[in-house]
Amino acid sequence: MIDILEAVRAFLLDQAGVRAVLDGGIYVGELEGAEVPSMPRKVAVIVPAGGLDNQSYVPIGSPRVDIWCYGKLYSECSDVDLAICDALASMRRTRQAVSSSFVLLQDAFYASGPYTARDPDTGWPIVHRQYTIHAAEIAAS
Repeated sequence: MIDILEAVRAFLLDQAGVRAVLDGGIYVGELEGAEVPSMPRKVAVIVPAGGLDNQSYVPIGSPRVDIWCYGKLYSECSDVDLAICDALASMRRTRQAVSSSFVLLQDAFYASGPYTARDPDTGWPIVHRQYTIHAAEIAAS
């Protein structure tokens, strides 16, 4: 089984424009516990958001992901969001290293957003956008 979310994370961290705006990292699932005391700062969290079933014999998936961008101010959240949006818009058939294999990321496009809110538990400002990722469901060689 391949980890598309981890591949998206690795792809984003490989992009200079994304790294330039982050104060912290990009996390899958939730913020790491060690990150919480230093928040709010410019980080992103990628979480699964469902997606479409593969309706083909070709092993290509179309999972949706939510990307939550954090910062001290909405403008910082927006900086992270826009850098990620630009990076994902440029994704074209990328072979991305993940753990001991590779994932073939085809492309990505935003499905909804952005919208601004406050995290209901912490009060931190956030910008959220949802993306559809097209990626091979088998490890690439």
